[in-house]
Amino acid sequence: MRPLPRIGIAAAVCVLTSAAVRPAPVPIDAAPGPIFVWIAPGAGVAGWSADDAVQARRALAAWSGIVPAVRFALTDDSADAPVHVVWVSRFADARTGEARVARDHGGVVTGATIALAMRHADGRPVAGDALRALAMHEVGHLLGLQHSLNPRSIMAPVVRVRALAPEDSAALRRAFATEGLDQPAGDPRSG
Repeated sequence: MRPLPRIGIAAAVCVLTSAAVRPAPVPIDAAPGPIFVWIAPGAGVAGWSADDAVQARRALAAWSGIVPAVRFALTDDSADAPVHVVWVSRFADARTGEARVARDHGGVVTGATIALAMRHADGRPVAGDALRALAMHEVGHLLGLQHSLNPRSIMAPVVRVRALAPEDSAALRRAFATEGLDQPAGDPRSG
């Protein structure tokens, strides 16, 4: 398995403001390279369609490039990817998504599984742009972002929007600026 690049995907503590709960990243080392992601086939999961994998790819693309250190690359081999996107029919509780993030003792992300439900707990389907929004929310957690108090943010505890808000991009830039990872490699303003 390819390791995650040692970039600003760090443990985060919540800083509560009147506008949002924002991450305060733990300092870590930086290394270039994409974050490899494997999107599991979901043919055996009730309610799954091939479009769901397309929506997951679009969610990854939405975050890619906001800061140079965040780039995703897809792989067909799960052993090559520290980040897995998997499908579940539904969760037993009200959740429709979950980001399980593993960190080393220094707070650096070493792997993650993003689980996306095909149905709400009440049986309603989660599909199309709603699934993409759910995936964007969980990818935000992978990147160290916490829940926002702004209901127009993709990082709101209950996702009601279908796109990243300017606040979401700004939160990621702030988190990565702390690490000096908000500039392209070789940029004189970086590190």
